[in-house]
Order: sequence, then structure tokens, then C-alpha cells
Amino acid sequence: MDNAQFLPGHLDALLSTPRRPTGLQAPEVRDKLLSKVLAFCLLGRPKDMDGAVREAENLLRKYEGMEGELISILRGKYGQPSDELVEKAKKLSYTYRNTLFGATHEVQSPSTEVANMGLRALANAGHSILARMHRERELEDVTWRRVHAAAKGMLVSLEEVQRRVAMQEVEVARLTSEHSRRLRELEEEDRNEEDLKSRLASNVTQLQLTLMRLRGGRHGGDDTVEAIRDTEYKRHILNTQRREEEDLIQVYRRVLRQHLTSYPLSSLREEIGRVDAELRKFMQDSPL
Repeated sequence: MDNAQFLPGHLDALLSTPRRPTGLQAPEVRDKLLSKVLAFCLLGRPKDMDGAVREAENLLRKYEGMEGELISILRGKYGQPSDELVEKAKKLSYTYRNTLFGATHEVQSPSTEVANMGLRALANAGHSILARMHRERELEDVTWRRVHAAAKGMLVSLEEVQRRVAMQEVEVARLTSEHSRRLRELEEEDRNEEDLKSRLASNVTQLQLTLMRLRGGRHGGDDTVEAIRDTEYKRHILNTQRREEEDLIQVYRRVLRQHLTSYPLSSLREEIGRVDAELRKFMQDSPL
């Protein structure tokens, strides 16, 4: 059916109404109008779906700007389409639109072409922005991986340094313990040596006194016995004083040795060496 047959009695009134062009319509708005008009056209062409689609397109194109009045007239003529028919019209208009854009590439109006160019420009700009964001994200990822690798390397180096420090601390503790043990052994040897010297000196003195007694007894006389006793007493006093002095010297040298052990870089090192040299003259001992 043509437009005159489709709208008898209403065509003159609709054509006499001043048109109000709407300009560029959004695709979703045009699809919605097409599905509404197509539902009425399917009532008139129930077995010719292609013809109903072409009829709906022609009506929308011819009465652009008066879509509301067009739908009102169609509703007055045919009544309200059923929900099933409305759903069928929506699917058919959707299929028609995809076919139109995918196969026929219908020539668009200048305003539609400009709008599409704007949309394509926006899309290209969006793609450019997304590409730039993707590149920046990749650079950030590369930078982060480098920083992470450097930090991991520093952590490994730090752990190695800590391990070496721990080993050095163990070695220092072992050497300190060994040094302390050696000092105790040396001090013990010094004490044993001093005891041996004292015993030897005492034995020598006793032998000398015994020899003097034997000699005095051979010649007889009280004066000789008294002289021996006096000599023995004086020797005892001298030995006691000598042992006390040697003990004091040993204590003093032990203090000097401990000072050098605790402070190997002491400013008194030279003075301690000089004093120790003087003390060794009395002890006949090895230097510190």
C-alpha cells in the first residue's frame, strides 16, 4: 500500500500542518520512532515485513518533525498494537538498522555525516588517550620493575653484610676468650715461677746457714753460734722484704698489662714500657 492508501482522510490535514524540522536525531531516538511506526505498518502489511519496513521509513522521512502527530493518527486508525507486535517491530527495526549500516551504507545527510565525523574524531581521540595511558602504564611498570630489582639487590647485599658482621662478631668473641685464657695462663705461670724462686732462695739460705753452723761447730765457741743466729735472722728479714717487694712489683706489672690489653692505643704506652724496663731490673723478667 502507498501513503495515500495508508492514511486516507488524514493525509490532507497532516500535510497542511506546518512542519517543524527536528534536525539531527540521535540514533537511539530514530530507532525508537521507527519501531513504533513499524508496529502500525505491520498491522497493515502483516505478511510483507520488508514492505512494512520501507513504509515506516518513508513515513518518518516524509513527515519528519511531525512524528508525534503521525503516531497519533496511526493509533486513531489502527488502535494500539499488541505487545507481541511491538516486540516484533523492535527486533525487525534492529535487524534493518544493522543491515543498513553493514551492507547498503545508505548515503547520509550532511548533518549526519558531520555528526559521524565528530563521533569518529572523539573515538580516535579516545583511542589516542587510551594508547597514551597504556604506554604510560607500561613505562610505570618498567620503572617499578627496575626499582624493585634494585631494592632486592640492595636487600641481598645488606643481608650479606649482616652475615659477615655476625661472623666477625663470633670470631672477635672467640679471640677475646682465647686471649683472656692465655692471660690467665701467663699469670698462673708467673705465680708458679715466683713460688719456685722463693722456694729455691729459701733452700739456698737454709743450706748456707747449715754450712755456717757446721763450720762454727767445728771451731766451737758461743760467739760463732750467736753470729750464725744473727745472720740467719737478718737473712730471714731480707727474704721477707724481698718477697713483699716482688709481690708489689708483680701487682703493679699486672695492672700495667691489663691497661695495655684494654687500651692497646693508649697514650701511656711508651711511659708504661719505660717503667716496666725499670721494674725488670729488679725481677729479671721478660718485658710486657
